[in-house]
Amino acid sequence: MTAEERIRAALRFSDVPIESGFRFRLLAEGAWHRAYRVTLFTGESLVVRLKKKNVYGEQVPFDEKEWIAEYESVALFYRAANRCRQGICPTRYYYKVDPENTFTVESDLGETVPIKHLCAEEALDLGRDLGEFYRQLHRQKPELEGWGEPIPKGNKLIGEDLRPPALILQEKNDDMLRNYGRLAASDLPFDRPRTERSLERALSSRRWDRASLVNRDLTPENWMGSGGRLTGIIDPVPRLDDGTRYAAFFYHCYSLLLPAYLDAPRYERHAAHWKPDTLDAIAEGFLRGYADGSESLLHSIRLEHLLWVFDEITAHWRILQGDITRRTRLRMGAPPIIQQRLVRFLAELDRLTADIG
Repeated sequence: MTAEERIRAALRFSDVPIESGFRFRLLAEGAWHRAYRVTLFTGESLVVRLKKKNVYGEQVPFDEKEWIAEYESVALFYRAANRCRQGICPTRYYYKVDPENTFTVESDLGETVPIKHLCAEEALDLGRDLGEFYRQLHRQKPELEGWGEPIPKGNKLIGEDLRPPALILQEKNDDMLRNYGRLAASDLPFDRPRTERSLERALSSRRWDRASLVNRDLTPENWMGSGGRLTGIIDPVPRLDDGTRYAAFFYHCYSLLLPAYLDAPRYERHAAHWKPDTLDAIAEGFLRGYADGSESLLHSIRLEHLLWVFDEITAHWRILQGDITRRTRLRMGAPPIIQQRLVRFLAELDRLTADIG
């Protein structure tokens, strides 16, 4: 099927009247979808996302249950987000999972935030707005029970792990301490006693009482708005997890991760637009908006940032110990790039553990 044929089928499935015709153009292309803006002759516009058949150079096998869970969890996120701030996410959303034509159809929220044109004050305002929104979202009780990835159970979704959060937390903490033991036995240059103390302090301060609905995809290509004003969020990757942990993930991404990954194939096309100073201002604004003046919450977020940095070091070190698959290389870069990134993350670990003491 051509793109036009797939789009036409998607519009018909969604009961969009197309008797008078429509126009369409490619809006954006991500790893998994091509997004098209469709303009009807009534003046209304929609966005149609077509699932790609090949990702990172490999054919994607059809997986009906997994894909339904993916799209249904997006619908769940949109509902929850719109309860926090009406219209922040598409209010019109349809999807179909089919071997020949998997797609979504949703409201068009306009243009993405022009990150490359933001001044420092606008970037700070945008980050603050995002922080305020995510604080409100994380305080909501999710529609789903459980923890982790949303998975199908009968005709509904649940979190993949139904154990009490305290047990899940203990397992995660134990895994991190085991990873520390492996890295401590390596030849990586870092202050072992200070790192061990900092990790133990960060792990002991964690309290996971209940899950929040969080978003694992925080890249600015999924934000709508202008200047420092946020008007929309699209294409989330929802998960049930600790809200503070994922507030720290946002800060971690913008203060460290995205600037470090701009030489990776996944993000290199953004290198000229996502300036490190702008990303850092967004990170700082987010902290202000999310913490809302709470010093204890700020402290918890910074400790979780340390744990995210340690996770990155562990992942990069493990990659360098074994073979790198073609998909990993396309997503993260070749071994020399991974090595350079590892050095950068070790420097951040040294700075953080020095601050924590």
